[in-house]
Amino acid sequence: MNLTKMLTGLTMLTIATFGFEAQAANPMSTKMTDPVIVQELINTNEGEISLAKLAITKATNPEVKSFAEAMLKEHTENNEQTRVLTKKLNIEPQNNLKTETRTISAEKDVAVLKMKKGKSFDKSYIDSQVKMHRKVLEELNQKMIPNAQNEELKAMLTKTAASVKEHLQHAQKLQTNML
Repeated sequence: MNLTKMLTGLTMLTIATFGFEAQAANPMSTKMTDPVIVQELINTNEGEISLAKLAITKATNPEVKSFAEAMLKEHTENNEQTRVLTKKLNIEPQNNLKTETRTISAEKDVAVLKMKKGKSFDKSYIDSQVKMHRKVLEELNQKMIPNAQNEELKAMLTKTAASVKEHLQHAQKLQTNML
């Protein structure tokens, strides 16, 4: 009985040790570090830029097109600010499972929207914007900002969260008007 407990304990210790080492060595873990947070922000902006470019060419509703133009401008600016801050702070953006998933999700959204036309496209684009901005705002407030170690990065994320909240409110207004 004691031998069994001892072997079980050693097995658990081995799993815990190697599991911890594997996670530390694995850049695809889901831990929110400054490099991962920066990459998440870059990927989110790039996804938004792709969606906005598509919407600018396909939207039939002038308000939707105007919203897409604003998203293109603001997400491009945020991406540039992120890159400048990253360089200044000497942070090397790092992908992880979450950032990779965000990229795949944005690519899927673009592919789905490419098949839509007219009012169907407009509604689908705005619906995706509400969903995405809601999710990003939640992640900024609950994960990115609390986990950011650098104060300048944290300040930028806080400013970004305010912009994302405005984008969400604008998209929700458009969504309501399209009903």
